Amino acid sequence: MSHCLLASCQASGQHGTVAATRQRLSGGEDNLSREAHGGLSRHLLARLASRLSANQLAENDRGSLRGHPLSLEYGDRVRWHRGSVARRAERIVAEKRPRPSVARVSLPSWNRPGEGGGRMELELPTLGKISREVFDQIILPNLGAPSPQVLVPPQHGVDVGIVDLGNGLVMAVTTDPVFVVPAYGWERAAWFAIHILASDAATSGLRPTYMAIDLNLPLEITAEELALLWTTMHRVCAELGIAIVAGHTARYEGCNYPMVGGAAVLAIGPADRYVTPKMARVGDLVVVTKGAAIEAAGLFAVSFPERIAAAYGREFAERAQELFWQMTVVEDALTAVSVGVRDDGVTAMHDATECGVFGGLVEVAEASGVGMRIEQERIILREDVAKICELFGMNPYAAISEGTLIITVRPHKAEALLAALATKGIAASIVGEVVPPERGLTLVVEGREQRLEHPRVDPFWAAFGRAMAEAQQAG
Repeated sequence: MSHCLLASCQASGQHGTVAATRQRLSGGEDNLSREAHGGLSRHLLARLASRLSANQLAENDRGSLRGHPLSLEYGDRVRWHRGSVARRAERIVAEKRPRPSVARVSLPSWNRPGEGGGRMELELPTLGKISREVFDQIILPNLGAPSPQVLVPPQHGVDVGIVDLGNGLVMAVTTDPVFVVPAYGWERAAWFAIHILASDAATSGLRPTYMAIDLNLPLEITAEELALLWTTMHRVCAELGIAIVAGHTARYEGCNYPMVGGAAVLAIGPADRYVTPKMARVGDLVVVTKGAAIEAAGLFAVSFPERIAAAYGREFAERAQELFWQMTVVEDALTAVSVGVRDDGVTAMHDATECGVFGGLVEVAEASGVGMRIEQERIILREDVAKICELFGMNPYAAISEGTLIITVRPHKAEALLAALATKGIAASIVGEVVPPERGLTLVVEGREQRLEHPRVDPFWAAFGRAMAEAQQAG
C-alpha cells in the first residue's frame, strides 16, 4: 500500500487549503453516501487481491471472492478478464494440491559480490510488495551508474531518495503508483491520488515542488471523465504548490483501476533541512499524529455507510466519512519540521501506510538501526475508528493508515512539536522513545512488555474482502 499520498504554499495556510478543497468537492457527489460494493469494489479489488497472500485467499476468502472480474493465477502470470460489475474475482489454482504462497527465483552468484559459484533461492510474494530480503539481494546491488551525488539511495522502508544538487541544495525524490478509485467520485479520487503521492515527498521535510506523472488509463475512461480527473489533479497540485513538469497519458488494453500509472514527486531545499526514516537517534521521543487506522476506517466509512449506520446510527456513519479528508500527511510533515530538524528538532518521519502504526514504527527502527520502546495506550485511537475496526474485525494498530505520521524528535523540541501540530488542528501524542538497538523493539500493553513486531500482512484487505462478499450476499 501503500497501501498509497509539498508545497511551495506556506505551511500555515495548508489546513485552510485542504478544508476549502473538501468543502468544494463535497457537493454534488453522492458516491460516498451509498453502499459501494458495486462500483467501488471492482476498483479496489485489484488492490485487495494484490495484498492478500495465497494462503489467506485459500483459507478465508476463496469462496467469498469467487466470480469477480479479476482472475489470478499462482506464480508469475496475472490474467485480467473483463466482466460485469456483478462478477467477482477468483484465484485459479492450477493443481488440486496446495500451492505455495510464494514463487521461487534462482539468483546468479554475480549478484552476491565476494561469494564464489553456486546459486541461491529467493522467495517472491505471489502478489504485492517484495520483502526486505529480495530488495537487498536483487534490487539494491543493481542501481545503475553509481553517483557521488546520491546521498540517500533506494532503501527498503525509506520513502525518499536524496540527491546533492550542489550550492547547498538537495533534491528529494519519491515515486508511487497513481491510485484512482472512480467510485469515490472523480474529484475526490483525484484529490486522494495527489495527496498519496505528495505525502511521501513531504516526509522528507522539504516542500515538494515538481511532479512527473504517467497515466496508463483503462479503455473505458471517457474524455469527460479524463477532463474531470485531470483538471482536479491540476487544481490540487496548484493548491499544494506543485508544478507538473512532464508526463505521459494514454489508454491501453490491460490497464485497470485503481493502479493507473505512476508518478515521481520532487522537492528541493537546503541540504541541512531534510530528514529520512533512517535518521532516528537513540534518546529521541516518538510522536504519532492523528492515531491508528485512519485510512482503514476512512475507506470502510465511504464504502459501507449503510452497514455502519445500521450498527451505530446514521449520524455516526455520516460523521465517520469525514475521515476520508484526513488521509494525507502533507500538512503534518511540513508543520513538524517548522520547529527544527536534526539536532534541533525532528530527526525522522514516515507515514504509516500498509501494516499501520506498528508496521511504520518497525520500519523506522530498522532503517535507523535502533530499538524502540512503545506504549500502546499512548497511541491515539479515535472512537469512530475503534468502532469501525471492531465492526469489521481489524486490529487498528496493524491496519493501513495513510494520514498517520510517525515522527522522531529530540526531547527538547517534543512539546514545541505537539504545540505546532495543535495549532493546525492535528492531534498527536508522544508514544515512546528510541532506545539502543541491543534493547530491541518493545511494545507495552496494559503494563506488560512484549516484542513489537511488523504485522507483515495488513488486516484491512481480508476484512474488506469479507465485507464486500457479505454486502453482495445481502443484496
